[in-house]
Amino acid sequence: MPTIRIFIIDDEAYVRIATIAYLAGFEDLLVVGEASDGSSAVATFREHSPTIILLDISMPKLNGFETAQRILALDSKAKIIMLSSLSRKICLEASLEVGALDFVEKANYEALVPAIRKISLAA
Repeated sequence: MPTIRIFIIDDEAYVRIATIAYLAGFEDLLVVGEASDGSSAVATFREHSPTIILLDISMPKLNGFETAQRILALDSKAKIIMLSSLSRKICLEASLEVGALDFVEKANYEALVPAIRKISLAA
């Protein structure tokens, strides 16, 4: 199985640290970069060549929806999974409308890894 390269964008350092630590337990998943805000994520995401972008919705300055739109304007094939502490029911439709391919509730690691693997295979 090829390595899935992951770029994590979240303004909360503890969320990034916990997610990186969790994903390190999977041989096929590799976190290649992280950003604490949308602006720096947009500026640096190409440097990381991610397979998947994990993107928090609620961030100051540039929220996740705006960040997704800017990343997709630079690379229309970018594969984005939106994250939030809000429920899937509330966020899934809005996430799909901006071009993300899925939504997972933050810290729902049981759902996150299958979503990463599924979306990484999407055309």
